[in-house]
Amino acid sequence: LVFLFGWSLVRRLIQLGERHRVTSIADYIGARYGKRQSLAVLVTLVAAATVLPYVALQFKALAQAWSVIAGPNAGAAQAGSDTALFTAIVLAVFTLLFGTRRLDGRERHRGVMAAIALESVVKLLAFALIAALAGLQLLQGAHQPALPTVPAQREFSLSADFIAQTLISGLAILCLPRQFHVPVVEAQAGTDTGIARWLLPLYLGLFMLLVLPISLAGARLFAGAGNASPDTWVQSIPLALGSGWASTAAFIGGISAATGMVIVATVSLAIMVTNEVIAPLLVRLQRNSPAAILHLGDRLRRTRQLTILGIMLIAWIVAREVMSLPWLAQIGFLSFLAAAQLAPALLAGLYWRRAHGVAITTGLIAGLLLWLYCGVLPALLPPEHSLLLAGPWELASLRPNALFGLSFNAPLAYATVWSLTINSLCVTGLSLLLPQSAVDARQAELFLGSNPDHPDPRGSDFSLSLIRGGQLQGLLIPFLEADKLPRLWQGFEDRYQQRILPGDRTPQFAVNEAEAVIASVIGSTSAHKALLQLENSQQLGYADLAGMVSGANRLNTFNRELLQTTVESMIQGISVVDSQLRLVAWNQTYQGMFDYPERLLYVGCPIERIYRYNAERGILQAEDDTPIEQQIARRLQWLRDGSAYRLERTLPDGKVIDIRGNPMPNGGFVSTYIDITDYRAMLAELEDTKTELELKLASGSESLSRSNALLRQENRLRAQVESRLRDAHLSKTRFMSATSHDLLQPINAARLFAAGLASRLDGDSETSGTLQQIDRSLHRAEQLIAELREIARLDSGAQTPR
Repeated sequence: LVFLFGWSLVRRLIQLGERHRVTSIADYIGARYGKRQSLAVLVTLVAAATVLPYVALQFKALAQAWSVIAGPNAGAAQAGSDTALFTAIVLAVFTLLFGTRRLDGRERHRGVMAAIALESVVKLLAFALIAALAGLQLLQGAHQPALPTVPAQREFSLSADFIAQTLISGLAILCLPRQFHVPVVEAQAGTDTGIARWLLPLYLGLFMLLVLPISLAGARLFAGAGNASPDTWVQSIPLALGSGWASTAAFIGGISAATGMVIVATVSLAIMVTNEVIAPLLVRLQRNSPAAILHLGDRLRRTRQLTILGIMLIAWIVAREVMSLPWLAQIGFLSFLAAAQLAPALLAGLYWRRAHGVAITTGLIAGLLLWLYCGVLPALLPPEHSLLLAGPWELASLRPNALFGLSFNAPLAYATVWSLTINSLCVTGLSLLLPQSAVDARQAELFLGSNPDHPDPRGSDFSLSLIRGGQLQGLLIPFLEADKLPRLWQGFEDRYQQRILPGDRTPQFAVNEAEAVIASVIGSTSAHKALLQLENSQQLGYADLAGMVSGANRLNTFNRELLQTTVESMIQGISVVDSQLRLVAWNQTYQGMFDYPERLLYVGCPIERIYRYNAERGILQAEDDTPIEQQIARRLQWLRDGSAYRLERTLPDGKVIDIRGNPMPNGGFVSTYIDITDYRAMLAELEDTKTELELKLASGSESLSRSNALLRQENRLRAQVESRLRDAHLSKTRFMSATSHDLLQPINAARLFAAGLASRLDGDSETSGTLQQIDRSLHRAEQLIAELREIARLDSGAQTPR
């Protein structure tokens, strides 16, 4: 009925689940009402209260089926207990193998869903086989008057319990953890969910038709057998008719029915317990260690596996305790009623903005308390118990089965009216009376403010958070596969129109989307707390950074790392453009060569943007006065045409770059950039030296001619001087020769006169002495003049020295 007449509600729930990456009903309710962890934990407890008895009932059903097959002599109690334990072990192993292989919540469990779909077909075929066998028995019995008379069946009446069962079942198909998990969490993107609108009612309708012959045949065959429970008629009818193969088929169908429901219920509950209880507890315990927060995802898979084992163990223990209960439906509807307490929160979250977390929490607690008091207690206590007869503290108005004097003959309807009414009144009244908090208003706007088919409006928030890029990447690593994180980060940079470096503050839209990714694994509440704690911790220490870097090794394979290292080690700058003219790869040499800002280049950056940045700095350097737009268009056309090119550019800082571009086979371009500044400087220096030498050679002959002329003139002057010097020397020599000759004649004469005078003065000694002195003086003068004459003869060359 819900799928037929309330499909718009189901479709809206699926759309919101896909949009906000909901992982469970606890995650949805907790995120819708202010991301309250307390509310999410409360919903998880409700889910546990419904799932554990349900799984235990499946164990009991399998044990009952085996006891019917084994027969009355097999020790039913012991066989049932052993069968339940064996079933729990097998289902636990299967759930661990196929339910926890992936940590990414949005990957879904496609294999598990396919297996459950196959089991559903097997169950339907087995049920149809038993129905056909029962129909044949009825047809044969109609012609056999000796058959036992079928007792009159109770006429159908629209009782209060029937209305309550219908209402609870309709709410349970939305609120039971497994029912929420399959259409909302496991919904595949792009699939036509509208098929379920007619396929599920058709599937259930077939069971309704097939149940009729089985019920009639069971009532006819086991009319006198008081110990034959209607729950075992599917197994008992083939045995009673002696059809062993049909009994085996029925047993296989029962196994298919139980295993599919147990696996989905266990996985959905394990996700809730892990995400809403254990993960927030780990975040709280590790609040002083940002590095531990970064490695949160690494612990979740093992935690989820242990949770599944714990759920199976508890369900087996519960199954042992409920073995004595004769009717499975008695426990089933009480579990459905507990799950139905989530309906006011679920429905209000889909349509009513005013509903807030305080009202939802209060209503849920009140509804659960009344469910326990008015539903569970009367079912567990014997009718003669004093609490049911007199009430607590002898207050008859507080009797669980007649609270405030209101009593029904229908216990289920009584508990349903009290619990759901008070729950709904608390939600409605408190939402109207109490003001809505800012967080509740924001989440209401986020869930109900725009069409679920449209993108999340949070994506346009470019304000900066306190979380660094490296921190956010380190936190995302355990939650994403190796090839998904680079694509996600590339999308961030593409929308942000610049790179987001490890030390940069991350824009808020990236934090929001990262939170959504993490929430798809651990739930919105835990993801929000992890991001909030990481933001409060701000900077990472050295040890945290080292741990983050070691975890980052999972991002790339060895070949990618080797290629990146090779490209980075090249002295040439390299840039690669794809067929869409977007930058897809480059190295640091290229970035440093053109002095690009760190955030200009990012994977997916349009190459036109880089050309425009270069043109504004005057790097394109058109030879004419071509406008910038035409320069950019010309270069883009080169890339589109796939034309190889080679050119040189002189940058404003004086660098000379040799640029070579070559097209790639599948579109795109690879460009290399070589800094040839030193080479060009060397060539310029050689040209200057050559010019200088040519100038020197041109002026060398003229200088030499002038030097020769001066030298010849100098030689002439020197010859003239030497000639004059020789003449002067000869004149001096002749003068000295003539002078010495002329001087010797008077001296000789004087000596002769002195000698003659001395001979006359023999007796005068004094005068004789004077004359001797005069003679000696004249003799010395004669010697001096003789020496001068010899010098003159030497100068004139008339005499050579010996």
